[in-house]
Amino acid sequence: MSSAADSVGGDNAVYLQWVVSALLVVGSTSWLNKSRKKRARKAELKSWVRAALEHRENKIHKCLTMENPASNDETLFPETCLETTKLIQQKRLDPAAHVAVLAKRWCQFGRGPSNAITEEFYDEAYEAAKRINIHDEKPLFGVAISVKDLPGLKGALSTCGMACRTVVRSREDSLVVSLLREAGALPVC
Repeated sequence: MSSAADSVGGDNAVYLQWVVSALLVVGSTSWLNKSRKKRARKAELKSWVRAALEHRENKIHKCLTMENPASNDETLFPETCLETTKLIQQKRLDPAAHVAVLAKRWCQFGRGPSNAITEEFYDEAYEAAKRINIHDEKPLFGVAISVKDLPGLKGALSTCGMACRTVVRSREDSLVVSLLREAGALPVC
């Protein structure tokens, strides 16, 4: 009887080894598939980021190509938004020239290694600055501002710092941005 019992016990051991081997193969295959999917997703996210950066780099801004004779004039760079508003209302500061000079500076220092600028709306802000009514009494009248990519700016990426959101563009201004616009601010980037 012992030989029959050994035979059954031996069959169980072989069967157990076979089951363990099959589980290892299935588990490693599953792990490999998950790993491949993660790599593919990471590559997809990197391509989205590259596309967003290329879009920004290839966008041609008319206001950046214009010659501005007063680009080194320090009066174009008031220290506070209140000074900016006051100078515009006194007609000592042209809001369009102010936006154009700031856009050049932001483009110069915001791109490159710092990558501080995600979206650029220089031409839109420039056109809005040309349409400014000097007699408005708004608190942020003619002040060019930079908006982080968390609050939605119409037409801008709203990534919240996540690569997976580099394909999501805001359909409308967020409450914060619309209040800033109503106060007279000009979102530039």
